[in-house]
Amino acid sequence: MTDRLAEIPDLKALIAQLPVALCVCEAPSGLIRLYNRRAAELWGRQPASGQERFCGASRLFLTNGTYLPHAQTPMAEVLLSGGERNEDLVIERPDGSRVTIRVNVAALRDAHGHIVGALNAFHDVSERRLTDADAARLASIVVSAEDAIIGKSLDGHIMSWNRAAELMFGYTAAEALGKSITMIIPPERLQEEKIIIDRLSRGESIHALRDGATHQG
Repeated sequence: MTDRLAEIPDLKALIAQLPVALCVCEAPSGLIRLYNRRAAELWGRQPASGQERFCGASRLFLTNGTYLPHAQTPMAEVLLSGGERNEDLVIERPDGSRVTIRVNVAALRDAHGHIVGALNAFHDVSERRLTDADAARLASIVVSAEDAIIGKSLDGHIMSWNRAAELMFGYTAAEALGKSITMIIPPERLQEEKIIIDRLSRGESIHALRDGATHQG
């Protein structure tokens, strides 16, 4: 099987040079045949080439914390059935630290269409997942808040409208989203709104509360 992988032109040189973490396993054994420096950095170790199977990490988990045996990884599934798999997994390194990665596994085939291995290109998405979690928590706070919270764009269009805003102003979210913020501003205060939008456009902060509603830029 190793010879068949070797038939793929310049594969070893390509993997060594690319900045993204890459790993190649042979079919059907799943033995790791090639990996680059970035892969070893994310794994936190250098696996013995040709002796370990499917993944170079010490341990793997699903993002919900469930332990994932190496033989059940996306790599193992692609080696068995072909195609490709793309999903987030969690690597546990030898020192106990963990990093969330996005794996992109695709089958490698010879000139006859037979699966000879699979390539996994993966990268660290830990920071992205933290950002997503923070955004989800913020959204939950906004939706459940007892105060009317209205988000608007720099050109004054309503981007978010929580339940409290519906109760205060009498418009549903469907009626308000995308409309101008001026729909809820008394005519005598329209000039003030223009000043606020101009200040937000310049990157200045707005601290004042108006009519019980907090406006977010």
